[in-house]
Amino acid sequence: MATPNLKEDYTKDYYSGPGAATDPTKFSLKDLNIRERVVLTPLVALVLFLGFYPAPVLNVLQPTVDATLSSVGLADPVGGK
Repeated sequence: MATPNLKEDYTKDYYSGPGAATDPTKFSLKDLNIRERVVLTPLVALVLFLGFYPAPVLNVLQPTVDATLSSVGLADPVGGK
């Protein structure tokens, strides 16, 4: 009996009513001021960049992964370098 009530409360609180998540007229970023947009824009760009090209981060982490694997006596399952 509690599940329908929770779903209704969740829908009201997080989506501003039924159908708001799928209705493009109810979705906007107007509540973001210029300072928030300036902060979020580079973060979104970084997430997209690392999503498509994660090599810079993975190359930095590889020596640590190699050292950890050798200290516990395991070989790299993928083949490493």
